[in-house]
Amino acid sequence: MRRKRMSSHLRRKKPTKVTRKYADKLAVDGADYKRLQKMLPYG
Repeated sequence: MRRKRMSSHLRRKKPTKVTRKYADKLAVDGADYKRLQKMLPYG
């Protein structure tokens, strides 16, 4: 699973609609998994 957007530490002032988007996760296809692992520094 990966996040739809970058998680932010500045969530306090954002509307609930925006904070909900930070919480959403997307399922990653198995074919893309290794490619994403290489791109993410701490993945």
